[in-house]
Amino acid sequence: MAIPIYIIGAGGFGREVLWLIREINAVEERFEILGFVDDNEELHGEVLCGVPVVGGDEVLANATNVAVAMGIGIPSVKQKIIERLESRPLQFPSLIAPDVKMSEYVEVGEGAVITSGCILTTQVSVGDFAMINLGCTIGHDVKIGKGATLSPGANVSGYVTIGDFADIGTNTTIIPGKSVGENAIIGAGAVVIRDIPARATAVGNPAKVIKQG
Repeated sequence: MAIPIYIIGAGGFGREVLWLIREINAVEERFEILGFVDDNEELHGEVLCGVPVVGGDEVLANATNVAVAMGIGIPSVKQKIIERLESRPLQFPSLIAPDVKMSEYVEVGEGAVITSGCILTTQVSVGDFAMINLGCTIGHDVKIGKGATLSPGANVSGYVTIGDFADIGTNTTIIPGKSVGENAIIGAGAVVIRDIPARATAVGNPAKVIKQG
């Protein structure tokens, strides 16, 4: 029986998550898509990619026996939404594209999203509500924290740790054994060759911290 599911966020990534769910359903009919939930009242009643925007947070206030997919990529925004939703009686299934390659030694938390073209090797841990976008590679013994986002084309080498709600930019490279702290931001195209502290912003090749806290 298909699980009723709402998608949080009707922006670009939310519509990509809709596509992902449809790709999953093409292999096995797992979800009944109920609509987008978005706090932008201007979108309420709109139909995007054939799916209605049914309302804001009030839609989920008393919802039971339904699932929620996180269609928000920005970790700082996602963190606030998760804090509101986690205590509610909702399901948070992980969503993994059918073409993702990963070993049996990968652990994926609830609400995590792994999109098309990604490779995850062995002894990898993907935290709750983490998002791994198109074409990322994740080496062995990597830990990706809760709510972290990896943008398209990120390459994460072995023994890397990525903290909760960290934001890893498009085409970032992280060399083996380095860590990125919680709520840190790594700019697009950066090459991380040293540990990046929590709540820091780092850019460039090699990546340098340009803002702290």
